[in-house]
Amino acid sequence: GSGAFSKDTKCRPKNSEDLREMLKTNTRYIFTLIQKFRYPREQAYPVLSTRNDIIVIIDEAHRTQYKDLADNMRTGLPDAQYIAFTGTPLLGSKKLTHEWFGDNVSEYNFKQSIEDEATVPLFYHKRVPEVLNQNKDIDDDLAEIVSDENLTDDQKAKLEREFAKEMSILKADDRLETIAKDIVYHFPRRGYLGKGMVVTIDKFTAVKMYDKVKRLFEQEKRTIQRQINESADQAEKDELRRVLEWMRKMDMAVIVSEEAGEEEKFVRQGLDIKTHRTRILTPDENGQDLEFKFKNPKDPLQLVFVCSMWLTGFDVPTVSTMYLDKPMKDHTLMQTIARANRVTDFLIHNKPKKNGLIVDYYNVFRNLKKAFASYGGGTAVGGGVTGEDSPVQEKDQLYVLLEDAINECAVWCLSLGVDLKRIYESKILFNKLGLFDDYADTIVASDGHKKQFAVYDNAIDALYEACKPEIVGRRKDFPLAAIIHYLREVIDGKADRGNLDSAKRRISQLLDESIIAQQVENPRIVQPITVTLAAETSAYGIKAWKQIDLSKLNIEKLRDEFKEAPHPNIEIADLRAFISDKL
Repeated sequence: GSGAFSKDTKCRPKNSEDLREMLKTNTRYIFTLIQKFRYPREQAYPVLSTRNDIIVIIDEAHRTQYKDLADNMRTGLPDAQYIAFTGTPLLGSKKLTHEWFGDNVSEYNFKQSIEDEATVPLFYHKRVPEVLNQNKDIDDDLAEIVSDENLTDDQKAKLEREFAKEMSILKADDRLETIAKDIVYHFPRRGYLGKGMVVTIDKFTAVKMYDKVKRLFEQEKRTIQRQINESADQAEKDELRRVLEWMRKMDMAVIVSEEAGEEEKFVRQGLDIKTHRTRILTPDENGQDLEFKFKNPKDPLQLVFVCSMWLTGFDVPTVSTMYLDKPMKDHTLMQTIARANRVTDFLIHNKPKKNGLIVDYYNVFRNLKKAFASYGGGTAVGGGVTGEDSPVQEKDQLYVLLEDAINECAVWCLSLGVDLKRIYESKILFNKLGLFDDYADTIVASDGHKKQFAVYDNAIDALYEACKPEIVGRRKDFPLAAIIHYLREVIDGKADRGNLDSAKRRISQLLDESIIAQQVENPRIVQPITVTLAAETSAYGIKAWKQIDLSKLNIEKLRDEFKEAPHPNIEIADLRAFISDKL
């Protein structure tokens, strides 16, 4: 793309031998995977070039950059200059990244990316089941071992020998059932219904959790249908119908790596992996595999159960919720939670993604705080990270932000003479209360005020949605939120005004009386200072092209109408919206 070489320039070695030959030459650009530095283990890798003007640029400096293949590369190019890119350097006790590549040249951390709006903020919600009596001093080796799906024989033996008690608690059926019930309730009732990932301790648990959530989803759908039938509250019915409709459409899947003899291993656990493996390996009738479907924001595949796959280097911007039930730490933990912080413009039910949510069933938060001290731009304090510096806030902080936004809006409104507390204190049904019209009329008198109020309402609405589903039980703590949103609907002409006159109907009738309408032979020919509208049916059932001569509008009649209107600013706003829509 930059013209550094042409399409027929040889720059990609075919295999390991071809790479070694190319490195002996003066080839200007070489692109390769580190796997092509393979060499027989019993033989010493040869020196390929002692030049010191060779620059090696490495993308994703992870595990393979510190083992045998990396040793071979360093042996073959002993005087080369190395620079690496990584989102999660190996720090802490294993400062491998700095040992192999030197100090940081440039750093761009989580906190900076949030401030730049390159990623969305993350919120953390601890929901550890009571059945987990966890030892806070549990050995970090457990997190180290289970970071890999395919355990070695030594790792399996260590798990059985040293962590038998912890593993039995984590995999206890009652505990998993409790978590599955929580996911089934929480997942369809969030604000932004983005995609989700359930991260389990191993492959067996991933399949077991899938089976539980699948079964409980069917039960929950029947329960919701019964609640719809029994509820007398129309608003509650509508919300339950929305939840049920979404649940009926959504799909879920297991994503785990394949290993030899897996069917027999899963059968011994009373589990079926064959069905899931077939689905993982087989594209659907449209040729789309599960990865493609999960990355497609419109596809019904919404929830996946994983243990290691898709946790690193896998971007799905609409992922908004991560359910963690696995010991994790350091770079693995950071990579995992970063699945939920991607920015997307994709709206779901007209709601934007404003943040990501980490739901923690294992209590990884203590490790999360330590990891952020290294990776997030936070300041370590007592083994953790200060609240102000941490790019991940506990979910309760959302309630604080919501309250602050509501109070700021209320103070701004009061500066215009709009006292929102008067509405709350009146205890009158919204659509029967004239105060909304009075206040809307005040706000729409200025375009600037109308836009500012919309900004407040958008912020409050986004925070309120992010607090779902827990905020449903705390609505009384934020009474002004509903008042602000309804006032926005009145301003925008979207509120149900009960038996009050419809300003838009009056404006439409007034315009019809104030224009000259006539038949035109060719609706595409437009005379000067006229607007040709699409064909519409009049009150008398006459369908015709209506040509409006804007110069012959009865302005005096309009002016008199506005003088007599109880809320002239609302009338004018409606007129502007009506004319804009017609044009």
